Amino acid sequence: MSKRIIPISKIVLGSLMILFVIIGYCTTPELIIEMTCISNFGGGVILLIDGIFGLKNKTVPTYLYENAMVCLFFVFIICTGSLFGAYNMNFKGVFFFLHTVFPILFILMYIFFINDSKGKTLMKVVRTPAFMIAYLLFDFILGKIRGEFIYDMFSADELSFPYALLAGVVIYILLVFFGLMFMYFNSLVHSKKEEEGAKASK
Repeated sequence: MSKRIIPISKIVLGSLMILFVIIGYCTTPELIIEMTCISNFGGGVILLIDGIFGLKNKTVPTYLYENAMVCLFFVFIICTGSLFGAYNMNFKGVFFFLHTVFPILFILMYIFFINDSKGKTLMKVVRTPAFMIAYLLFDFILGKIRGEFIYDMFSADELSFPYALLAGVVIYILLVFFGLMFMYFNSLVHSKKEEEGAKASK
């Protein structure tokens, strides 16, 4: 039973993330392109599928966790930053979970229950922010077409391509740093587990 706890916990958390996204956005389907919606729904699907696979001793590719993790952390940072008053974010009802609780729980799930020790660290770090950067590029192009960005934190007329490129580079570097930090915590946890497993087998 103990081996089934982790997969079941993934299934429960993943299902809740998907359910809360549906509840939060069912009345405003035009907002489903928000990163809050995409990252929580995507993270929920990853957890749900990985939990089901885990019951059969299988797993999803870790790069899915890495990309979802930094996207959710980006959502967490942006939304909690609104508490300083520069802009407003919705923390009512399910959005409190989508903006704060679920991103934290997903990152903890990655750190403690996903063994990300395989593969070259450089390659993993470089690819981790890929989806987030692709989303920001999509937001920039869409904003220029319709005259406003998805989160409307900047004016589409004021943000030129050079400034957008500079902002993208800065965000990429920050996400690489945070991704590397979470991978480091992950390696500490799982290297310790492997040491304990080796001692127990002697």
